[in-house]
Amino acid sequence: MKPALLIGALSSVLLQAQQSSPPALKFEVVSIRRHGADSGPVQAGPTADGYRSIGLPMIAIFQVAYAPPNQPGVLRANQIEGDPVWLSNELYDVVAKVDQPDLADWRKPQMRQTMLRAMLQAMLAERCKIAVHLAQKEMPVYDLVVAKSGRSSNRRRLWI
Repeated sequence: MKPALLIGALSSVLLQAQQSSPPALKFEVVSIRRHGADSGPVQAGPTADGYRSIGLPMIAIFQVAYAPPNQPGVLRANQIEGDPVWLSNELYDVVAKVDQPDLADWRKPQMRQTMLRAMLQAMLAERCKIAVHLAQKEMPVYDLVVAKSGRSSNRRRLWI
C-alpha cells in the first residue's frame, strides 16, 4: 500500500502528523499572495533564512510538506485526493522566514528537510485552513525489468 493524502475541510478532518516533528516548529513570518507579472521568475525551495515559492500552485507546497519522511523528493500528485480546484489551478507567491532561535538548526543541512516539512505543514493548516488525513491505498505502479531474454519489458505491479 502506498500513502495517499486526503484533503478536506478543517472542521471535518483532523490534522494528523506524518512524522514525529515537534509541533511547535513554524515560520515566524509568512506572506502568501497571488502570483503577479511583477513577482519574478518561477522558483521554489529553502533559502538561507526561510522558504520561497514564486509562481507555483499551492499543491507544489503540499507535495513538499507531505513527502514521505526520510526520502528525497515530493509526494506525487496522484497520491493526493480531495484537493480543491484552486490548489492546483491558481499560482501563488509564498515567502516565509524562520524564527531567529530556530535559524541555527535551519542552517544545518541534516535538519533542514525535517524542519521544512513541519513548518510547511503548520503554515498550510494555519493559513489555508485545510487539514489532511493520511491513508493507505492500493495504487498501480509500473516497473521496468530485464526479461530472461536480456531485453527490457514493462511489468505492471500493485504496491501492497
